[in-house]
Amino acid sequence: MISEISNCVYPIQQFNIYDGKLGVAISTGILGFHCGICYKDLDKNQEYLLHLAFHFDLKNQNVSECENYYFVAPNLSELQHELISARLIALGMELPRIPYALRYLNTCLTKEGCLKLGDGEWGMTCATFVLALFKSCGVALCDVVTWPQRDEDENSHKNIVELLVEHKVRFKITQEHIENVRKEVGCARFRPEEVAASVTFNPIPGLNNDIIYRGKEIKEFILNCSNKKAGEN
Repeated sequence: MISEISNCVYPIQQFNIYDGKLGVAISTGILGFHCGICYKDLDKNQEYLLHLAFHFDLKNQNVSECENYYFVAPNLSELQHELISARLIALGMELPRIPYALRYLNTCLTKEGCLKLGDGEWGMTCATFVLALFKSCGVALCDVVTWPQRDEDENSHKNIVELLVEHKVRFKITQEHIENVRKEVGCARFRPEEVAASVTFNPIPGLNNDIIYRGKEIKEFILNCSNKKAGEN
């Protein structure tokens, strides 16, 4: 299966020769994996990576600055590539302020690029930002209602809360927000590698269990590639 994964996961340096206009970008990060969306702005002849780095920290970076990333080619129609890349270009110019939080069910991005929080939800992660962006363009990448809660995600959630506390002053995070996020610990977690895997199915969305399994394969593939690259250096 790893050989099959290699047919849809590529080093981000190859994004400029990729036929499509967007991909789900993924890399290893401080707390594990991190994801965003790379896209092409043909008017500027530039490739960008839009990703939620942290609390109120939506970044729109040139792909050339993101050498440790890979991208997953999405199984989308040409029209969907056009629609989603246009939304990304617009968001990249506006960069809405998005708080960092865990629970995701009904939070969404409107067609105007505004954040609309669901009831009892306080923000998004890097992974749920990608889900919400695709959903705003009519593409549901998974069934969020039946997405499983997994005990092993609790530590990852607690680490995020600790980061919010640690960087409270730098990112102007209120204590109220931290306490709201703390109450979300243990909720269903959409892992970055699973969100990346979700765009590879035909049709989209795939079954949740299949997405989770393929996410593990993508994670293993990227870790193997990263270890091989580190060994060569």
